[in-house]
Amino acid sequence: MKRLNTELLFWMKMSPSQTVSELTGFKHDLLLNITVLGSTKLYSSDQQSISDEGKFVELTKNTTWENRRVLTCYQGKDMCEPIVLFNEPFVRYKTYWIRIRFLNLKEQADRNVFDSNILFGVNYVDEEYARADIAYRYVFLVISVISALLFFGIVRFRQRFEVWHTEQKWIAVALFLLILYNNPLYAVQFYTGSFFLPLVNIFFRVSFLCLMMLAMLVFTHSMHTRQERRDLVTFFLPKFIVVGSLWAIGSVTYISAEFNKINDPTYSIQNDNPYYRYVVVALFMSLAAYVIMLWYHISKSVVQMMALPTKYSSKFKIVWGMTLAILCSTIILFFVVYAFNKMNQSLFLITFQVLFNVYPLLLAILFLPSSHRETISEFQDTDTTSFDMQEEVFTLGNESD
Repeated sequence: MKRLNTELLFWMKMSPSQTVSELTGFKHDLLLNITVLGSTKLYSSDQQSISDEGKFVELTKNTTWENRRVLTCYQGKDMCEPIVLFNEPFVRYKTYWIRIRFLNLKEQADRNVFDSNILFGVNYVDEEYARADIAYRYVFLVISVISALLFFGIVRFRQRFEVWHTEQKWIAVALFLLILYNNPLYAVQFYTGSFFLPLVNIFFRVSFLCLMMLAMLVFTHSMHTRQERRDLVTFFLPKFIVVGSLWAIGSVTYISAEFNKINDPTYSIQNDNPYYRYVVVALFMSLAAYVIMLWYHISKSVVQMMALPTKYSSKFKIVWGMTLAILCSTIILFFVVYAFNKMNQSLFLITFQVLFNVYPLLLAILFLPSSHRETISEFQDTDTTSFDMQEEVFTLGNESD
């Protein structure tokens, strides 16, 4: 393996007996004792023996004696679902030596639940994919930096900061976090092997995605709310609580999981974290609250936008067309990954690198102020919320220096 190969994942598959496989599927808790050793020297399988153990470094000194895993076997399948034994974010050693002891398999073996076949395998991130990921990141990093500078320069030149619209302020923050999302330090982690940089990468990505979720709530709510009614308590605080909980759960959970893997490669958040189920419940509750809030503001915004002239409603349609494309692509991707247990690395690259980079850039273009002062005299006699939206949300550039 080469330097760019990452996420080394060692797994095993067990084979159920033919009788059990034909009759029914089952789930079973396995108690294992997993010991992982690594060596900077290259050994072949016939060279390794107990006498070579002194040349290996034990990677599981901090692990517990028992490693719990859930074995899942579906009816009619020749092999059970793979069980992850250990995971390393970087390939640190040329040779890995894994010893596995089954602590509670005797009862199932006596009942002839399992066959004698056990399949072992290794997965890792391909070097070509890593190169493509780095290339995409840095191409979009350059684009995002240039776009942010142009957006700040154009908006500041045509409008004082005091009269920046709500959307422009949030887009400015999103463009800054987009730079962090593409992570200028991403390539460094491959060549230094630092365990700190992957944690920073997770923090940047979770922060950017949660900010975009927060921005969508602000966008939709501001479309049917006057500027003077957008106070901290009633307008922003509920959004900060919902999205903040998502950010806290996501960042703390994934960063702590990666940190635990550093000390113990056999760590599994699903099996070794006793609070994992509660975390999942809290995450889904926060997501449900977010979806309800977003749907409510979208529904009200659609009603308000129907009263707008075509040139304003067309911009609304473009924004929500892009938003729906992002949401649908993400939902379909996660459904394929988690429902069918299939992951296409190219699909991940296209979805998360391209779509999440293009979306804020297109928003920045749509909400650039016009080069001339637009008049709204035809709407001056209208005392409705739509009038406020026309003036404060869509007629960007009405107030200039």
